[in-house]
Amino acid sequence: MKYRYINSTHENMIRAVVEFALSAANIATTTLVAAFLVVINALKANITAIDALRAAIAQSITGYAAQKKALKIALVEMSTTIMKAAYAYAVANGDTVLAAQMKTSRSKMKSMKYVDLITYVGGAIDLVTPLVASLADYGVTPAMVTLWGTAKSQLEGVLSDPRNAKANRVAVNKEIQNTLRDCMLLLVDQADQLALMFKNINENYYNQYLANRKLIPHTLHTQARIHIMDELNQPIWGAQITIDGTELTGTTDNTGYCLITKIPFGWHSVTVTTGTNTRTFGPFEFKLGHSLSLHFITAPSFGTVTKTESVPVEVNS
Repeated sequence: MKYRYINSTHENMIRAVVEFALSAANIATTTLVAAFLVVINALKANITAIDALRAAIAQSITGYAAQKKALKIALVEMSTTIMKAAYAYAVANGDTVLAAQMKTSRSKMKSMKYVDLITYVGGAIDLVTPLVASLADYGVTPAMVTLWGTAKSQLEGVLSDPRNAKANRVAVNKEIQNTLRDCMLLLVDQADQLALMFKNINENYYNQYLANRKLIPHTLHTQARIHIMDELNQPIWGAQITIDGTELTGTTDNTGYCLITKIPFGWHSVTVTTGTNTRTFGPFEFKLGHSLSLHFITAPSFGTVTKTESVPVEVNS
């Protein structure tokens, strides 16, 4: 499947395109191509929904009241966006019944009780789902509607039993990934094609779009989680860690672990100093956006001799 996994680089690029197109400096030009503006607004709606859901599932499972509130806010945000789009579709097609059913407001839903909101949104989802293919021109994608249903189920599950929150988070994270994948398809299949129209309207705008549209892997870093033990498999506290070829350093805690972030990609050795003993391990390949778990065995500080050597090590990506 195309874009089987969307990482933070793709997501940041989507956000950059949306911010560029809707910025105060560019919105007037963006509006010149109505279909392009619709796609950009659809991307923005997806990103807003994702942010709201991430904020909701980030709440501590023990913080029941806070979690309910955050989930309600996320559901209201998604419901407002999709139902307004469905309302516009209904008006354009002369469907007064659907228009009346989709006419809503953010404040109206926020004032509802939890159970009433779930019932209300559930009815709206049932009405919108069969229409999703017709709502593409109004900025609604299938992934948005699926995420909408997942958000409702998440709130419903937490209300019925707070213990459901942990299981439901798995489903929410899956739908977030699906929604980001849908955003990439929307960007490639529609936004990129429509953006070509700006070459004749405003070439500088088009060039700026392409600049924001690029994946920029060379800005990505990786991180290393390093564990230092002695020959008896006891953690070594206070070991100094250096990523060779950089100015990055760290110190192990009382469990023998040290986390070093923002390591430039490429091959780097790792130097471990315990008092007067120094050992160099590697080199290791630090790949774009990946993390390494490195487990080293070395000696605590004994004697006064500094020992430097290159040794093999177990690596877990």
